[in-house]
Formats: sequence, structure tokens, C-alpha cells
Amino acid sequence: MVNYYSNRSEVVNGQNRVVQGLELMKHAMNQLAMIMVIDVEGNIIDINDNYCATLKYSLRDVYMRDFRTLYVGYHSEEFFGSLERTLRTGEEWTGEICKKAGDGKVHWLKSVIIPVDDEVKSVSRFHIVSVDITEQKNNEQWQYLACHNELTSLPNRRMLDLSIDTYIGRVKQQNQRMAVLFLDINHFKKINDTYGHAIGDLFLKEVASRLSNLSIIQNHVFHLCGDEFIMLLEDVENIEEQVRLILSLFDNTFEIEAYPITASVSIGISMYPDHATDRDALINYADIAMFEAKQSSGNSYQIYQ
Repeated sequence: MVNYYSNRSEVVNGQNRVVQGLELMKHAMNQLAMIMVIDVEGNIIDINDNYCATLKYSLRDVYMRDFRTLYVGYHSEEFFGSLERTLRTGEEWTGEICKKAGDGKVHWLKSVIIPVDDEVKSVSRFHIVSVDITEQKNNEQWQYLACHNELTSLPNRRMLDLSIDTYIGRVKQQNQRMAVLFLDINHFKKINDTYGHAIGDLFLKEVASRLSNLSIIQNHVFHLCGDEFIMLLEDVENIEEQVRLILSLFDNTFEIEAYPITASVSIGISMYPDHATDRDALINYADIAMFEAKQSSGNSYQIYQ
């Protein structure tokens, strides 16, 4: 009899420890993560204290609202369609979601959406467990903006400075040559004066798109500023043929907001190691050659002499 009660006491104590452990885990989860509970229709039925504190909503504010209404217009219908298709299969969904807080601020959340079954093994609700990654996303955005042109999203002068030495080192190791091309749009100021700066910006974006879509220079195009671009070519065996392909991008009229814009480009070229072996000299010589090319009319190029 003593052993019976002793064993029973040990079982009860063990169960209590499990319950206490679960309560501690629940408390820790509530402290670390934001938790939202939605029904199968997507209506919000509960949020935890951390959610309220971070996103400035009370349960009364959001109760029985479609959870998608709290997300800003960043995500497309296709995004939510894919999310919902995953959930309908009974699988978890993990991803990053942009959400608008009650005070109007935008937060980025790393979320996992977990289906929860009822007694008959049918999904009855979903738990959305999220952590705030807004600061991380903002840092990533600033890093991106620091190294990319704000208008065209091409790598900028800072990125060129950071990466050109890598290109030079690679071709040096392989005992190959490399070309630096300095491009300048002819009479770009006239485009701005004629059509306005907004059209001029759209024109530059289209130029950047055409350059980026050339397979020979993919990931090798840099937008320095205004109408100036730098291109790096590591395969220079047929350099003049490749340059003519670039010039041909300007043969067709640019249709910008129903305005047909005709434009041409001047290209200056320097070669590694023929003309120089350091980045500053290569860029400078390409710039000098570009100004020589501008002495001709229309599309033209000049190799540094």
C-alpha cells in the first residue's frame, strides 16, 4: 500500500513538473514572440500581450477582423493566394510579412503559421507566431541603397569601387584581359529639357533595363550618376563585336509614356592590362576615350590610345 501511494505521488509530481514546464515555455513564448490566433476563415480570435505591445492593437481592435486587412499593400494577391493554398493542405507556412501597426508604423515580421487540429483531426484554427525583424530589414535596405542607384537599382559607384578589384584579380589569376567601358548618353540634357525630368528618369530606367538584359554584361553594369554608366567585360576576344551589340540597343526608339525618344551613346574603352592595371587609371582612361568618342555624331566608341 505504501508503495502504491509513493508511486502515485511520484506520477503526480512528474505531471506537475510537466505542466509547470509547459507553462514556463508558454510564458517564454509570449515574451519572445507575437502570437495571433485566427479561425479557418482567416478571422482574428485572439492575440497575445506581446502582439498588443509591439503592434499597438488591443484584442477589441482586431477581434473577428480578416487578418489580411492588417497587412499593408506591399504583398500581392498572388502572395496571399500562395499562402492560403499552403494552409489548405494542412502544412505550415513560413515567410516574411509586412504589417501595419495600430500607430501607422510599418513592421516586418518573420512568421510561421501553424494549423491546429480539433478533436476529430480537422484544422479548426491557425496560430501565427511572429518575431519583429524590422530593424534587420531596415539595415538591409540601407545597405542596398548604399550600393545601388536609387533610380535604376543598378550597382552604383560605391559598388564599382568595392567589386572592380575582384574582377581585376580574377582575370589576373587567369592570365586574361578585361575591358572597362564608360558610357555617356548623348544630349541627355536635351531630353530632360524637352520632356521634363520625370520622363528623363523613366528613360534612364529603360536604358538600364536594356543594358542589364544583355547576357554578355549581366551583373557587370554600374550606374555612376545621371546619364553615366560603367560596364565591365571579362571576355574581350571579340570586344568590338560586343560593343556594336551594345550600341545597337540605341537603334530602336525609346517609347516613354507615349513619347518616342531617339537617343545615342558614346562609349570609351580601356583595357586591362594593356592600358593600366589599377582600377582608378582604367576608369580614368575609359572616361578620356569616351570624350574622344563624343567628337563623332550618333552612336560611337573609342578605345583609349
